[in-house]
Amino acid sequence: MGYRYGGVSFIKNGTVTDYGKPEGFTSHAVLAFAHDRQGTIWIAAGEDGLARLQGSRWSKIGTDWGFAGQANTIFVDRAGTVWVGTATSVAYLVEGGHQFQIAARDLLPILQSFAK
Repeated sequence: MGYRYGGVSFIKNGTVTDYGKPEGFTSHAVLAFAHDRQGTIWIAAGEDGLARLQGSRWSKIGTDWGFAGQANTIFVDRAGTVWVGTATSVAYLVEGGHQFQIAARDLLPILQSFAK
């Protein structure tokens, strides 16, 4: 569960684990979650950008990963590629990679959508 004013909680086997600022978590709402094939949990947190859970701490994904700016949505495809919709572009990270690439730029704003 993502909270509007920052932080998340995971519920597993009846146990709740909370993550907030002490665990390196964003101060803004989480717009989307994704879970990759290695078990890493990723979040898109709007203006706070992109982050992933490493152990018990959240790590912001930045320019060292080839990513900067906001992240509005995130998705992992069948091949394990992580896709991120930013304000005006789409970036991707191949499975096992450490550098995001730009798939498309200068787009209209990309927002989270839910398939039916």
